[in-house]
Amino acid sequence: VIAERWKLAVYVAGREPKRFVLVHVTPKSRAPARVLGVKGTTTVNAPIPPAFDPLVDMDPRLVVSFLDLPR
Repeated sequence: VIAERWKLAVYVAGREPKRFVLVHVTPKSRAPARVLGVKGTTTVNAPIPPAFDPLVDMDPRLVVSFLDLPR
């Protein structure tokens, strides 16, 4: 569900102990705009991120990094 919401192409998905959800992505995956965006800046034609959904979205305070996302 998380991968579909952020339009990630899933290669492998798993669950680590301590309630961490892992999603390994492929080169076709796109990072969510609200993760890559910088606070206080605006871009023309930037997609508006969907409203926060606590059932699907991760709490930003708990996100450490997206190591697998292509640049």
